[in-house]
Amino acid sequence: MISIMVIGLLIALAAYFVLAKPWGKEPKAKKQEKAEIMRQLLALSEQENRLSTNPPPDKLHTTRRGFASTPRKS
Repeated sequence: MISIMVIGLLIALAAYFVLAKPWGKEPKAKKQEKAEIMRQLLALSEQENRLSTNPPPDKLHTTRRGFASTPRKS
């Protein structure tokens, strides 16, 4: 009875290692690649921060009142 359980356990472990081997070889980013990605993301966020903190350029200060005070031609 115990030998059947041991054999079953060995078969299960062998199947696990055979099936886990193909999935374990996913390409992972290296430290240098991760660092480069982080630098690019940081640069993009700094650009966005600079754009959002700068006020938009002032447009001409014309008001509707200035246009309304001119006489209209009929």
